[in-house]
Amino acid sequence: AIKNVAKNYFNSGNQSYKRGDLEGALSSYGKVLDIDKTFYQANYQIGVIQSKMGDKDAAVQSYENALAVNPQFFKGYFALGLAKKSMNDIDGAIGALESAVDIHPGYDKAYGAMGDIYIGTKNYAKAMQVLNMAITVNPNYAKGYASLGIISADEENWEQAISNLTMATALNERDAMSFFRLAGAYNLTGDCNSAKDAARKATELKKRFGGAWFELGIAEWCGGKGNKTGALNAFEKARNDRAWRKMAEYEIDKVKNPQKYEK
Repeated sequence: AIKNVAKNYFNSGNQSYKRGDLEGALSSYGKVLDIDKTFYQANYQIGVIQSKMGDKDAAVQSYENALAVNPQFFKGYFALGLAKKSMNDIDGAIGALESAVDIHPGYDKAYGAMGDIYIGTKNYAKAMQVLNMAITVNPNYAKGYASLGIISADEENWEQAISNLTMATALNERDAMSFFRLAGAYNLTGDCNSAKDAARKATELKKRFGGAWFELGIAEWCGGKGNKTGALNAFEKARNDRAWRKMAEYEIDKVKNPQKYEK
């Protein structure tokens, strides 16, 4: 009977959480643990809320409390890994994520999170290893292909980047950044039409992102063979994004005054 009371508090905590009442949820989950210390899912949910509220130290403690009760709880290791990553504890994050995949070898998101960490530290060999695992256990894991695309592009392996990013966007049609990177890879291989299509998709998904408009401008202009008006319009839109303003202005000048740039 006590288990049922704890379960009721847990369910009411979940309902509060769904409504966005985080304090109410914390209170309910706390009551669960007052009744039953081994109800590890309540510790986990408390950790999720603490993490949302920015208290990563407390979240780590809550996840560890959950894992102390159930060492096979792979979702707990995954959450612990993300919390440690956000605290820049890279070794701790990798350790937790490795525990997650040891318990659940098909855990695509855990491999993906390790891939993000390794990309951040420029350890591309390790990143490719875990990302290839991610898409092996789940061939429809869009983010795995997207991350592999980032590596290929950074290594200027454009054909491989195009292949990975095409998969990423086929599996997730709302991935604006992969469309943007795909446009860049097409532009760098001189495939202006494919670049235009990918860049347009990126601008539809992220209207204020200068990078997407910039790649559209490059594709429209197509090294001087393309549409001057279309290129200038796209570069003008890229200019509205401060991060892309200087590059856009340089390209606008190249389109308007090509003689200045003739070698």
